Amino acid sequence: MGLIGWISDQREKLIVDNADAYLDDGDRVVHWARARTPAADNEGFVFVTTRRVVVHWTGKGGGHSSMLWRDIDCWGLNADIPGGPILAVEGDGSRVVVQMPVETDGATDRVAELLQLFSDYAPSSRRPLTPEELDSSGPWVTHPHIELVRERKTASALTKRVVATVVGLALVIGGLMITPLPGPWSFPVILGGLAILSTEYDWAKDALQWGRKKYQQAAGKFKKARASTDE
Repeated sequence: MGLIGWISDQREKLIVDNADAYLDDGDRVVHWARARTPAADNEGFVFVTTRRVVVHWTGKGGGHSSMLWRDIDCWGLNADIPGGPILAVEGDGSRVVVQMPVETDGATDRVAELLQLFSDYAPSSRRPLTPEELDSSGPWVTHPHIELVRERKTASALTKRVVATVVGLALVIGGLMITPLPGPWSFPVILGGLAILSTEYDWAKDALQWGRKKYQQAAGKFKKARASTDE
């Protein structure tokens, strides 16, 4: 396995680990796709497992959801809303509404496969979706055969991407260059660069999540070492 393959495997593991807290013994993740709230104020992942559908947000706040297949009362898909198809699921007194962005060919293929698997696992709807909070534009269907149109960036969006790329990479490279200096100065700078890049690139979102996790672990070890020294 080459370096690229190793990085890809580690990235996949990092993403799938987000679902571990929701799984029972014997349950496993079958597929995942990136997700966001329809209002685009939070981002995360939607997982199809052998026993449930899981939505985990990587941003601040709660709102995570885990719903067993047998507890689903109804569900629907709407592909006519800009930004990517929306999946709505209701059951066991709860509701999940997520949008899955399709900004790249890879993301489009991944979402299409997830919707197919969701349809294979989910039971047939026993009642219509509750209309509140659902966008009324376009039909809500209960099959995965919907046309996914890749979202195209406007000129202003492309300009924003270029600026974010230049500034983000400059901070990451700068942080790496000052790594030999004493003190934990490089890590915050690198995380700042990744935070900027994460506004435009999925790989940067994953790297930022990994970096924050490692930073918190390192900070915890530093505090423990400092406490033991003070004693």
